[in-house]
Amino acid sequence: LTSGGYARLQSDSCVFVKKDLPAGKYSMVFVHVDDLFHVYSDDESNDQLCAILRERFQSINHETGDHLQYLGLTIDIDRDARSISLGAPGYVGDLLAEANTQGRAATPATDELFTQKEDAEPADKKLFASKLMKLMYLATRIRPDILQAVTVLATRMHACTTHDMKQMDRVYKYVNATKDQKLIIAPDTLDFKVYLDASHAT
Repeated sequence: LTSGGYARLQSDSCVFVKKDLPAGKYSMVFVHVDDLFHVYSDDESNDQLCAILRERFQSINHETGDHLQYLGLTIDIDRDARSISLGAPGYVGDLLAEANTQGRAATPATDELFTQKEDAEPADKKLFASKLMKLMYLATRIRPDILQAVTVLATRMHACTTHDMKQMDRVYKYVNATKDQKLIIAPDTLDFKVYLDASHAT
């Protein structure tokens, strides 16, 4: 990529930006192991990148369009609505099947999530961590609605109990009830708003 005129961002070593493009044009490449995601302004930029890659690797798998799959995610672009929806039906299906999830829940948690029961029996730490990290992967990518519950459960990982496992099973039941839910991104501006916790540094 660098020999083809791309520069690696100092802030993220997995992102490359094409240098010296005319005003209004852009070409950005996001790298994950051997998978690339290309965001570009015009077909010429995409053709040039493909030529660079084919010169180096001869054969590449190349997919374009408004309906894509990348790292287990489905990406659907609605140009009329100026929106992008992200889903993970395969990952969610495998997650629920592996956990043998039965039943559904209307919410990811109840007030019981914040209750620690000292008399509860210890849970299998390895199983708890495995189920938790699978939820964390989903939460941090396309399901912010379960992120609070998953984050709270993460604080219990090293001393998890059967009560905590029950709370996690509820999150699984909620995901089962909402397994077709997607994250829809439809911004009306490209302005970023950042919020900081003033007490975080202490």
